[in-house]
Amino acid sequence: MSDSMHIVCPHCQSINRVPANKLAEKPNCGPCKMMAPQFEQAATLLISCAILEESA
Repeated sequence: MSDSMHIVCPHCQSINRVPANKLAEKPNCGPCKMMAPQFEQAATLLISCAILEESA
């Protein structure tokens, strides 16, 4: 039995091999980890531009 698993990144759906001891750390792929701060910044800037409407 291997001590790593293949996990699909919840953000970009790429398949990654993750060591079993790191599964509790919300594993994401390298590009998603690297881009996370930029995504957070863009979301913060765009939230003021978003128009939310209530559905009937």
